[in-house]
Amino acid sequence: FSDLQVTRGARLERAPKLLARVSFEPGSIRVAHTALDADRVPFMAAEFIAALLAPRIDQHLRELPDGWAATAGELRSVRIDSTGKFRAQLSGGEITRGTDRARVADLAATIEREQRQLKLRFDPAGPVKIFLPGVEEPRALRLEGELALHDTAVHPGLTFMAVKLASGEGTLDANGEWHDGRGPVKPLTLVMSQVDRLLLDDVWNLLALQDELPRLADVQQGHVVAGQLQLVPEVIDGQRRVDWRRSRGSLAVANLTSLTGEGPQLAEAAGKLEFARGNTQLRLTAGRIEDLKLSRARIDWPRQGEPRLQA
Repeated sequence: FSDLQVTRGARLERAPKLLARVSFEPGSIRVAHTALDADRVPFMAAEFIAALLAPRIDQHLRELPDGWAATAGELRSVRIDSTGKFRAQLSGGEITRGTDRARVADLAATIEREQRQLKLRFDPAGPVKIFLPGVEEPRALRLEGELALHDTAVHPGLTFMAVKLASGEGTLDANGEWHDGRGPVKPLTLVMSQVDRLLLDDVWNLLALQDELPRLADVQQGHVVAGQLQLVPEVIDGQRRVDWRRSRGSLAVANLTSLTGEGPQLAEAAGKLEFARGNTQLRLTAGRIEDLKLSRARIDWPRQGEPRLQA
């Protein structure tokens, strides 16, 4: 094929050259196997080709876990096989979440699919851009590592392998699994260093965990000096969430300048935030609670009930 043109509304995309090979079952016109090679395929053309030649790959292109979908990009050095094998270089990739139109743009990665999983090895050479609802300016982050999407029934599993997000001096490393919580699962481990509130917000938003840990939502300013979270997922009402009864973590925090809500008001605080079995505890080594200067204090947030201050 040459000069394949695909349109959607006013949008036109063109693939200059495609080489397809088709084999038939003996004594029949029924297609037994198809394969396609191309130097460059825009996103809509890739959707069309995958739907026609390899439906299992098409599903990965159209629907990603937790409401995300691939919406733009260009594929180079493309190899598509009707057995489900796929390989390409992605540039200018974009994924969009249907529930709130959050977007991740300028993705670059090597994509491979085989043995019922799709792997993305991110290229850290250029930054990706994060567009979140209610935030005017996109945030640029460096992304590297490998992410695998597994074919499962309702909630496709994700495996993070040395995935790193970086912004300025702040880094967040992700390793482990994000599945439906059934059976033995390796927790999703997040290791943080010099992570400010904005980067933490971005990660929480992208994983749709904004309402999962209200105590973090209450903190107006501050950053995580160092810390680690081990998150185990569960599915409730069709939504993947953190099972806080089986998750745990410890974060060394600094410069917490405000805590809103009905609880005590913090300023210039430092200490360690820990949670386990659904309960959260903040041990303070410095700071002020309203007019009280602190050198040692503890705030406990049980899973249910009001916070308790011990100073």
